Amino acid sequence: MAKIIMDASYGGRATGEIYQRRLEKDDTLRLALAIGEALMKQGIDVVYTRTTDTYLTPRQRTDFINREGGDLMVSIKRITGDAIPQTPTVNFYTNSYTCPGNLVAANIARQLEELSFQNQGVIVRTDLSVLRDINMPGLVIGLGHIRSDRDNALIDERFDEIVAAVTQGIIASFDFIEQGTTLEEDTSLDQDSSLEMYQGFMDMNFYEFNQEVPLEEEEEIGEPFTYRVQVGLFRVYENALNVLNRLTMQGYQAQIVDQGDFYSVQVGDFPTLDEAAELERNLRILGYNTLLIAI
Repeated sequence: MAKIIMDASYGGRATGEIYQRRLEKDDTLRLALAIGEALMKQGIDVVYTRTTDTYLTPRQRTDFINREGGDLMVSIKRITGDAIPQTPTVNFYTNSYTCPGNLVAANIARQLEELSFQNQGVIVRTDLSVLRDINMPGLVIGLGHIRSDRDNALIDERFDEIVAAVTQGIIASFDFIEQGTTLEEDTSLDQDSSLEMYQGFMDMNFYEFNQEVPLEEEEEIGEPFTYRVQVGLFRVYENALNVLNRLTMQGYQAQIVDQGDFYSVQVGDFPTLDEAAELERNLRILGYNTLLIAI
């Protein structure tokens, strides 16, 4: 039986974003509890980091997650920032290039698209304590912009459907989660064919995305990021080299990064996410399966 750690971000004196009389900590708790309850009805073991309006320091939160252990940690947030997208949005953060959370994100995004949510994409983040300091795959879900009356109304009016969509996205990834499957362990297909199939799940578009998930109180703030676009992840070096050569012929400056068991083909070095997202869109038009990453 898979075990999911459900995390409602913020809590207590850490309110998160405040919009009018709406507190992010209240939204995240309500969503996390409902999603967890729906998962338990499907036979999945669920543990909550908090079930009441309780304050946890980042260390207390991650220590609890590690002590409980699980196959996947799912943290619920709202999208924040000054820029409000023109449509209801959802975004995702994971803690590994090969994390099962990437597959879960893709499946959740497909479900939420039926409810008019536009998917802003997935990015690997290692600056967030809740992803960096846990000993398991992690996924942060940003559901709707809290400063958007439209997004708030959508969450309130279609709350049960949103909970069902997230739950179904997790259930659809159940085999990967329960088995703890990563790309390194997936031997069901030819090595690079398996990677290509997995990246197919990552066919996620990036839209106007210029806000950061806010760090909680007492969270360490890391060094500024450099953003790149990953266009391939291969076990065989020659396959990575073929993609590199094709990109070079198309006028892109690319590099191969040795990640141990894999070779990552990456393009660009951008100081802002917006610049990398523009390149990502162009590469996707050319037919590449892309993933936005932060270095």
